[in-house]
Amino acid sequence: MLIDVSGEVVYDQTRIEELLLRDRNGRPLLRRLFELYLSETPRLLEELEKAIADKNGSDAYDVIHQMKGSAAALGARKLYLITESALPLCEGGKVFEIEDLVERIESESDTFVQAISEVLNSRGK
Repeated sequence: MLIDVSGEVVYDQTRIEELLLRDRNGRPLLRRLFELYLSETPRLLEELEKAIADKNGSDAYDVIHQMKGSAAALGARKLYLITESALPLCEGGKVFEIEDLVERIESESDTFVQAISEVLNSRGK
């Protein structure tokens, strides 16, 4: 069973502020990391769907671990907690019992993308 993240914040405000303050050539680190996240996440979600369909726990673990790292780097709190709670389930095959795993990860990712897009747009960065 995955952790209930309904009481958590979408993102860690302190982490987002840190990433906004660190910039190179007028581009905040947040924007650069966010662009990478946007380009990589669709591929990772496809790989996760395939790993789940193939019942390949090792591949599922690898993909979820990558997503967890991205979530941590960007301060995506809910996404981080979900991916963190899914990792141990990969080893025993229990991850395949979670019917909506990919959908939950995708939903939290979409929520995070919307929230960070609003942050970046509101700051003109």
